[in-house]
Amino acid sequence: MLLLKHLKQLLQAMQKDGLNPVDINTPKIKMLYVRKRDNPLQQYLIQPEPDLRPLKKWLIDNLSVRCYTWKELTELLREEVWLNKHLWQIIVELRDAKQLTATGFSGRFSQKANPMLCLG
Repeated sequence: MLLLKHLKQLLQAMQKDGLNPVDINTPKIKMLYVRKRDNPLQQYLIQPEPDLRPLKKWLIDNLSVRCYTWKELTELLREEVWLNKHLWQIIVELRDAKQLTATGFSGRFSQKANPMLCLG
């Protein structure tokens, strides 16, 4: 009984905050979903296009200390919030701008070739 009282209070609070609870009945399970009204002024938690400037700074800061292989950078990247594809974009951008040099690989420039990446 106490649980139902708290659930009712929760639903009232959700409606007060602009959330619309939606009941979905299935044969064995009753689930409660919440849908937020669309607000064009609401900020996104995840942006459609990420801002890669902090990743670029992170990469330059790491490479200014010493050279890394691509695999080493990928391992370091696991502690950050970025994906490998973001790292790839920044590496290509810096290489095209001649700010990054890649050595120790043969064939096509790629992550699989595992080049040694240095600033310069």
